[in-house]
Amino acid sequence: MQDAHFSGFFPHSSFTNIPRNESTMKTPVFLAILATSLCAQSNKKLNELGFSLGWGGPFGQSIQYSRVISEHANVGGGFGLSTAGAMIGVDGKYFADADSKGSVFCGVAASYATGTEMTETDQGLFKEDTATYELLGGVVLTPRVGFRYQAEYWNIYFTVGRGFPIAGGGVRYISGSDNSDIKEFVEFLSIGGAEVSMAMTFRL
Repeated sequence: MQDAHFSGFFPHSSFTNIPRNESTMKTPVFLAILATSLCAQSNKKLNELGFSLGWGGPFGQSIQYSRVISEHANVGGGFGLSTAGAMIGVDGKYFADADSKGSVFCGVAASYATGTEMTETDQGLFKEDTATYELLGGVVLTPRVGFRYQAEYWNIYFTVGRGFPIAGGGVRYISGSDNSDIKEFVEFLSIGGAEVSMAMTFRL
């Protein structure tokens, strides 16, 4: 009797024929996915700070900073010391596969060198030549390619490139022996030329 009473009071159709709104049911799922995505983006470290060593780097032996600006690119800058004096500049990189542990990249850097004076000695068999030159400062544009390896908290970059002086550069004779070997060596140390460098950065 009790079952019949409740069955009559709550008709069976009132439970089984409730209309279902699919968009309403999908809303919690969508919100959960959105929250997870936003959380992952907020936890992603977008800044890098580190150092670079090698030959011909656009910032010399330097301290570097960069920031991720898109899925495949970052921009940054650095300052340091080179054979042509102090250097400072900016650079950008594009990564072919930014999410993998290893990725090739290409980029370009623009930097300025202050210039410096240098005295060199050529020790010959019968005489010793000494000359002083000024390595002139200037602006260098450096196209670059390389490979980046990503670990959990740090990255390593292996880079090769070629610097092209677009303003200034070269050497100026000051005093001493007019020795062609010394001049060639000093010109080799001036701004521009080949880059072979390695950088290590820490994600912040």
